[in-house]
Amino acid sequence: MGVFGSLQEAPDEIWIAEFLSGQPTCNSRTAWRGISRLAPGHLMILEAGRVEVRRYWTLDPEPRDYVVGPEALRDRLDRAVAARLRGGPSGAMLSGGLDSSSLALLAARHVASPLPVFSLLFNDRPELDERPYIAATQMLGGFDQHWVGAATGETDSADLLTEQEQPFHGLGLPTSRRLYAAAAEAGVRVLLDGHGGDEVISSGVTRLQELAREGQWRSLWRESDGLAAVYGEPQFDVFLDLVAGSAGNRLLRGVARRLSGGGRPDNRQWRRMVRADLAKRTALVDRVRDANTPGAARSPDQRHHIGLLTNPGIAAAFEVLDRSAARQGVEPRYPFFDRKLVEFCVAQPPAAKFHDGMTRALLRDAMQGVLPDSVRLRRDKSDFTINARRNLIDGSGDRLVHLAAVPGAMADYVDLGAFRAGVDQLQRGEADAPTLRQVWAALWLAEWLEQIDAPHGQTLTDRRNPA
Repeated sequence: MGVFGSLQEAPDEIWIAEFLSGQPTCNSRTAWRGISRLAPGHLMILEAGRVEVRRYWTLDPEPRDYVVGPEALRDRLDRAVAARLRGGPSGAMLSGGLDSSSLALLAARHVASPLPVFSLLFNDRPELDERPYIAATQMLGGFDQHWVGAATGETDSADLLTEQEQPFHGLGLPTSRRLYAAAAEAGVRVLLDGHGGDEVISSGVTRLQELAREGQWRSLWRESDGLAAVYGEPQFDVFLDLVAGSAGNRLLRGVARRLSGGGRPDNRQWRRMVRADLAKRTALVDRVRDANTPGAARSPDQRHHIGLLTNPGIAAAFEVLDRSAARQGVEPRYPFFDRKLVEFCVAQPPAAKFHDGMTRALLRDAMQGVLPDSVRLRRDKSDFTINARRNLIDGSGDRLVHLAAVPGAMADYVDLGAFRAGVDQLQRGEADAPTLRQVWAALWLAEWLEQIDAPHGQTLTDRRNPA
């Protein structure tokens, strides 16, 4: 019997296939066969002889109080921040980026004493150093600054699995745990987190797709410069990719693909870590296709925006973070996911979400006069994939090498050729972000399967270090 009882001896194959592919399709499915979770926006009514699950809220793409303008967004965000400061000593994460800096400066207006903020230090990674942006925000906010060293070193698999109870996505979780611990040590119980800003505000890239569909080439070229700056890629390459993916003329799309040296994209990359027989048995491709079929929203932009916000991975990410923070006695809160703010942002037209070469233009416009322009108008962002790669190697490198040679129970689910190739790329420093996420997923699936197969009362540490 597994350490959590007989239910853990029945993993849900559909959940596992979707977890390995990074494509969850259902908010109510869990890692355990026969056990469901209550989906976001739903309530459960329990009465004698009756169980009813009912939806109580649906995202409305055009709310009744629809107002256009940066002041309206700033007002909604300010109210969302103020509401989430209630209930205990409060602080905020401050990364130096647009989202966290906006929240910290708005929050500082609602507290009597300097707001505690928690920022990461990357002393050995100068390319990740955000201190100039943090300092610019600090000058305006007068914060109580706390510096936290980024996570390095061995990962305690048994502890993380006890905390999370099932495999989880979260390459940045080891670092988030350090921030929660620092907040708890400083006496903070409510921690504002900018998580979700990308999804709620929206990068606005559908505006560029719209320009490509309409053949507005001059505008598309001008605006693509902003996207190139975000991704650190040549503007011409970004322009060609937009034409290849969204131009209304099929011939033009083909020419753009050939010029970019692309051809047809490999549509199997997202599921390469899933064994072929498992993907077939669970109808993985059909499930993902059906889950991504556009809904009834009125425009391509709204379909894309609502799709980002309703992806089951959003709720899963909140649960992972909440479990880690709760162990420290800290409650993370996410002002960007305020219901009224979400409805307002989804309702905005594409041209308001991306303009003048600026992604996430809604928030940049709203925070004019609040954020320092060095932060508000910055178009680059640090690539924390570098740190995640290092954490994975330092914390679990030996374990990954062992699993590549002796995969154990994960061999029933994971394509071992893809896993070994991913581990090899990781060791050579060549693993891109999708590969990192897939190797991470396979690792935690393996750890979980080993834990649930352990004799009752025995931990992973006990099993790997017998007396």
